[in-house]
Amino acid sequence: MELNQVLDELTSKMSSIIKKHKERAITKEALSEITYTQFNLIYCIRETSNATITSLAEALDLTKPTLTAAVHKLIKLGLVEKQASKKDKRVQYIELTPKGESIGNAEMNAYNECIDLMREKLGDDFNTFEGMLRRLYD
Repeated sequence: MELNQVLDELTSKMSSIIKKHKERAITKEALSEITYTQFNLIYCIRETSNATITSLAEALDLTKPTLTAAVHKLIKLGLVEKQASKKDKRVQYIELTPKGESIGNAEMNAYNECIDLMREKLGDDFNTFEGMLRRLYD
């Protein structure tokens, strides 16, 4: 099998695992109307301390109006809330509710399952593979 085919198969398998975890979390929270972009936004909020509209828009490469609309939708779904900064009341932090945390955790669980699968398949070679991936990232 050619390298491009191997990469394609690996990407497909990882996407399938991630999709399965997302669908499970969405079903658990009865959120059939949540979009992929909103799911990514939840994950980004989870990974960003003191997340604001501006910082999230930059991280996701979205415009502030687009991100504001997405955040308002998540507020209506009970997944996020805005909290005023204690230092500067003009600054609004975007935080996950417990329901939003549950959705965000699904994404992390999916990535952990992918990593566990790679660790299982590669055995002792996993550390070498991890080092290679980190070099590609840098």
